[in-house]
Amino acid sequence: MFNMNKIGKTIKEARTKKNMTQLELADRMGVSYQAVSNWERGNSMPDIAKIPDLARQLDLDVKELLGDEDGQVTEAVRKTIDEPEAPLSAEELAEVAPILPPEELKEKTEKTVQNEKIDLKALIPLAPFLDDEYMEELIKSADLSDMDGIFEIAPFLSDKALDDLVTKMNINDDFSDIAGLAPFLSDKALDDIADRLINEGKTSGLAELAPFLSGDSIRRIAEVLLRNKDIEGLSQIKVFL
Repeated sequence: MFNMNKIGKTIKEARTKKNMTQLELADRMGVSYQAVSNWERGNSMPDIAKIPDLARQLDLDVKELLGDEDGQVTEAVRKTIDEPEAPLSAEELAEVAPILPPEELKEKTEKTVQNEKIDLKALIPLAPFLDDEYMEELIKSADLSDMDGIFEIAPFLSDKALDDLVTKMNINDDFSDIAGLAPFLSDKALDDIADRLINEGKTSGLAELAPFLSGDSIRRIAEVLLRNKDIEGLSQIKVFL
């Protein structure tokens, strides 16, 4: 991924080495001097189409400009510019997402998902750059067998989308993932999760969810714990009865 502060420092150092003002570089690049200033301060990045020209103006190669030691970002940039119709891999898409205009990023993403099945983790670096509605469409078609990354992507989802996503989770025995997300879930989603866990015989772990569950769910859990003579479990939820 890009280190915008590092790239900004490289741009400034190369510009001053050439005794060029921000305004002069801006004129050569066809942008405002404020844009150059933002690049140098690490506040923004040039659009991907401008990167080769910027490197030429500063007498750098693209790899130097991007501070790309292993060349992965440079190759993703090259492929995006030189092979516009070729689908990018999920990894390549993540590399160029910060410098693609939103509509172009959406088009590239559509090609990627048509070419390979992407998982939740692969969507995390794209989430800040895609509109929420499209992001939720991607979630529906993503491979959700591994829910690693759900916490990182949750802020970019609507309440309903997060509810739908969490109800598909494979809930592990320590309940840490669900408990961490519980404050952001609807009552219905939490009740559905409680029913599921009761049916799977995982009632002992429901104490972690108890502060967020409805009275009806708590009573159902208590009934199961009572039938199972789970005194410890009952003691954990008694304050919520």
